[in-house]
Amino acid sequence: MLPFNSLRDTSADMVRQLVGEEVALLHLAHKHQSKDENLRRYTNPVRKKHFNALRRLERKLSVVFTASGDAPWVRPPRTTWAGPRPKS
Repeated sequence: MLPFNSLRDTSADMVRQLVGEEVALLHLAHKHQSKDENLRRYTNPVRKKHFNALRRLERKLSVVFTASGDAPWVRPPRTTWAGPRPKS
């Protein structure tokens, strides 16, 4: 299983390809959503664009979500148990 940061980085890259850098920075939840540090102080973030980008990304990845089944994060039970560790 991939670590969370791999999924986070990959999804941010996909969002950037779909709608641009500003929305990708919002997706990553970085402090500054633009190269202009004052822009954040005087304007609202582009959350509607981010929401629409996530909807587009969900449609794009729907084949993967469908193939993973109803509970993709549920691990199957372990079938073996090694027992207690031997004392040193």
